[in-house]
Amino acid sequence: MQIFLRRPSDKKVRSLIKQNHDDDVSHSQVGSTREWDSQMFSSTSNRKYVGPDLHLHSRHSIGSGERDFSKAASAVRAGVCFDLGWVSCVQQNPFEDGDTFSLLARAFGIWTASFCRVIYTLDEENSELHVVSFGFGTLPNHAAKGEERLSVQLEKTTGKVDLLIGSYSRPQSWLSRVFYFYFRYQQSKFAAQAAARIRDEVSATLDSRT
Repeated sequence: MQIFLRRPSDKKVRSLIKQNHDDDVSHSQVGSTREWDSQMFSSTSNRKYVGPDLHLHSRHSIGSGERDFSKAASAVRAGVCFDLGWVSCVQQNPFEDGDTFSLLARAFGIWTASFCRVIYTLDEENSELHVVSFGFGTLPNHAAKGEERLSVQLEKTTGKVDLLIGSYSRPQSWLSRVFYFYFRYQQSKFAAQAAARIRDEVSATLDSRT
C-alpha cells in the first residue's frame, strides 16, 4: 500500500500498476472463492472468522431480466462498483484474467493505493442460473491480504438479478492493523454502496433508452 497526501493522477497510478504487475499474490488458497456456492450468499450479510481471516458474504437485489443482468455484468467488469467517491479503481481494460489494477481509497485526509490481480473470470449457465463472476487477489502492496469475488446472477425462473459479494481477508499493512475496526467498517460499507452503484448504473442505462 502506498500513501499520498492528495489523490494521485491516473497516469501516476498506471505507472505504479506496471511496477506491481510481476508481483505474486500475497494470500493463500488462491482461487478458492471460485468454488463458493451461491447459496452461501444471503440478503443478511454473513460474517464469520476462519482462523485469522474474516469471511464476508452478501447478496443484493439489483434488477430483473436479461437486460439488467447483461448491463450489470458489464458494469462490474468495467469496475463501476468501485466508483464510490471515497474509493475508485484504476484499470487498464475491463477485467480479464491476469490483469493488475489499483484501488484508490480516501480516509482521514489521505489517499492510499492498493494493488490487486484478477485471478479468474467465469461465465457459467445452466437451466436455473446464469452467473458471471470475477475473483481478484491482493498483491503484497495492498492494505489487506485475501481474495474477493463479485458475481452477477440471473435466476431464470423469476428473472431476479442479484449482485453477490464475497471475500476473505486479514489486515496486511500497519495502517489497516492500527485502524482495524475502521478497516472492517469500510468493507461492509463497500458492499452496500457497490450494490447501490451497480443498481443505479443499470437504471440509468435503461432510462437513457426510453
